[in-house]
Amino acid sequence: MNAIEQQQILAIIKALVTPALLFAIVAVTAFGFSIIKPEEILPAEVVGAQGSEEAILYSPEVLKKADSMEPNRLFAAGKLDQAMTKAYALAASKPYDVIANMAAGNVLVQSETEDVSQEGYRLLKRSVSLAPRSRYVRSNLAENLAKQKKFDEAIDQYQLIIQGFPRWAKPRLALANIYLTTDRPKQAADELAVAVDLEPNNGATKKLRGIALARAGQIKEGFDEYIMGAALEKIHQGLPEDLKQQLTVHGSLMKAENYYLQELRNRPDDVTMRYMLGRIYLYEERYAEAKARLLEARKHASSDADIRRNLSIVLKKLGEDSLATNEFMMSVKLEQAAEQEKREKENTPAGG
Repeated sequence: MNAIEQQQILAIIKALVTPALLFAIVAVTAFGFSIIKPEEILPAEVVGAQGSEEAILYSPEVLKKADSMEPNRLFAAGKLDQAMTKAYALAASKPYDVIANMAAGNVLVQSETEDVSQEGYRLLKRSVSLAPRSRYVRSNLAENLAKQKKFDEAIDQYQLIIQGFPRWAKPRLALANIYLTTDRPKQAADELAVAVDLEPNNGATKKLRGIALARAGQIKEGFDEYIMGAALEKIHQGLPEDLKQQLTVHGSLMKAENYYLQELRNRPDDVTMRYMLGRIYLYEERYAEAKARLLEARKHASSDADIRRNLSIVLKKLGEDSLATNEFMMSVKLEQAAEQEKREKENTPAGG
């Protein structure tokens, strides 16, 4: 082959290998490699992202940045058609931009139209292929998969993240929630055990592990874990969210209590009033009063798992251990039954 022929062949190759084709090859290779070699997902410090323009990809800010883009703002405002249109336009205008792919994908995956939703997943997977070592970008994909009940794919992504970031509790908690949703409590408890070790003061995680253990048949161990979690939650997390809301609305728990007592006189059969009084009394360690209100609430709503779970804590505080364990066990069974019924309805074909 002479020099002229070699130059002609090189010219043909250059014409064929466009930037778009080259990107596609690199992107697919990167995504595939990150799946095949999960141990290669390394912390940002190792890949040298600090101080670079790409540093945002390796911080939680990447999620906020994606949420702040126009398609997401429109979607949050309920302007669904406009959001979808803008998402397509954004992805087309910035095909190599990680955050643009995330933002567009996050909107499109929520479409009820299969083709649109699949395009959303394609964009989210592209965002991962562009930043395969970012735990936040990959978590975004995993969370969307879980929301759309693509549980097996979500589990694969979370396990990849865990292999790269074994001391990050968040993906373990996410995995545990998937396992509970899909009725795999033993696996949930195992993930939560690690999460508790990583964040020993996180009472909510410890409580959830207690529920997982109980669902797996370890009622006593689960209840003990749940009680310890409730105590940790009060010490380290402070006022629960529902009682914080009472402060916002009423100004103080005392005023909230007076409001519910007054409303109860007007609506004597209202379960919510009794339940909220029980919650306030439990937090204020007025256990006898809490027991009375929660027993009243249970009488009117015997299948409510939350009422029984709060009552189990109160009974434990009052030294009524056997009754407390029974209430906790019943709350777990009621919750399981409700979730099973929900799963069956979701799996029943329309008109079936």
